[in-house]
Amino acid sequence: MTLFENEAGRLSENAAACYLRLDWQDAHPSDESTRQLLEQLLLALRQRQWHNVLYHQQRRGTLSIAVSAWVALDWLPRAVQAGYHRGAIILSRDMQTRLDTTVIGRQYSSRSTLPVYRFFEHEAEALAWLLAAPAPTPAPERIEYPLLGIPPAE
Repeated sequence: MTLFENEAGRLSENAAACYLRLDWQDAHPSDESTRQLLEQLLLALRQRQWHNVLYHQQRRGTLSIAVSAWVALDWLPRAVQAGYHRGAIILSRDMQTRLDTTVIGRQYSSRSTLPVYRFFEHEAEALAWLLAAPAPTPAPERIEYPLLGIPPAE
């Protein structure tokens, strides 16, 4: 089911498998439409409390420097807070876009363990990896430290 669409791409859901899908539609979308699309993805992650995203980038061109920085420094940290854990990325046919995508992913991964990314040439491989992911462990509501003699927080 399509959740949102603009010149940058289409966001849809696969409710049976509990993942979101982002299909880039324009090789050179405006910065504003790219931000809108990614903000809708963030909203969907929060609302559904899902953790996995399939990105189909075969039509995407390179992002502007401003948007690349915004993704790495602003959007990704908020997405992780919203529960984003795994991203399967079907790479663009454009070599510059491939480089842009992998550099952003690696730079962020060097600072944080989440999200986990894998890059693919074909959708079947990407989906197999994404759907084989173990369910994330929820954070405990209360933390207890019995060995240290510290009572649980109230």
